Amino acid sequence: MATQEFVTCSEGLYPMSREKLEQRLKKPKLHLGLVEETVPAFIKSNPAPVAFIAFDLCFYSSTLKAFQIFDADQSLLLPRVHCFFRNTLGRSFGDFNGERLAISEFNAAHEIRKLSQMYGLRHFLGEAGRWVDQYYMAHIFDHEQYGCYDGLIREAVLDLRDEGR
Repeated sequence: MATQEFVTCSEGLYPMSREKLEQRLKKPKLHLGLVEETVPAFIKSNPAPVAFIAFDLCFYSSTLKAFQIFDADQSLLLPRVHCFFRNTLGRSFGDFNGERLAISEFNAAHEIRKLSQMYGLRHFLGEAGRWVDQYYMAHIFDHEQYGCYDGLIREAVLDLRDEGR
């Protein structure tokens, strides 16, 4: 599939002091640069297992490149990785462009690692859950701990009982 990107952002749109940020970081390491370079560098750095990723990439191509993280060895990922996709809701976002298209193509290309929207969050978060439709879960089905009890199912059932449902 041929893609064409139109970059309208310019440097300085979201100013950040790299020096000040790095001074505040104790254990985390900052990886700045192009996604196709920073994701492999992050994987090679042998980080603690990834539990959450926020994607704010706008474009199909950069999102698909960021999904290299889900091809990493299972030791670098939790069995389920919570994901937030900033650019999946809005007037110009749809199933055939941007992050949603990248999610669809990732799922089609992978048999044992999938991204799925997290359904029903609004019932647990109420009014605080304004952005619930942008939360997804990466399921790492081949992870040795995927079948282990994670405590979430029981909590959900107990929450529903407490609310008299």
